[in-house]
Amino acid sequence: MFNCDHNQNILLWSYERVAVPYYDNIKNRMRKYKIDFKLRYRLSFGKEVDLLVEVKPYYQIFPPDFKLKISKPNQYFKRLCTYEVNRAKWIAAKKYSIINNYHFYVTYYNERFKRFIYLVPEEIGIEV
Repeated sequence: MFNCDHNQNILLWSYERVAVPYYDNIKNRMRKYKIDFKLRYRLSFGKEVDLLVEVKPYYQIFPPDFKLKISKPNQYFKRLCTYEVNRAKWIAAKKYSIINNYHFYVTYYNERFKRFIYLVPEEIGIEV
């Protein structure tokens, strides 16, 4: 949030103001997903774009490693369920962003490079 306040290219931002309905396959019911950030961003050539940004830890963005299934089956199952729920959320968010003319990104903090890495849904297997 500090970055949003101190970046001259971010014109407006809000935290968890956009709620998107999605179907939770694990609990078999409809739920609401609050996307972390909604931003209005000014590009270098002056055009303004609206962004929806979800921040997650790296291990929740990609499916769990199969080696974990053998060594720690309970942890593997928990991470797999979390990944599947996140995937359902991101599919719903991508559909919402297409309908409402937003750009949707999922991001995580990279400890090695000390910066956020932004991924478009197609990079993490989300196709709508």
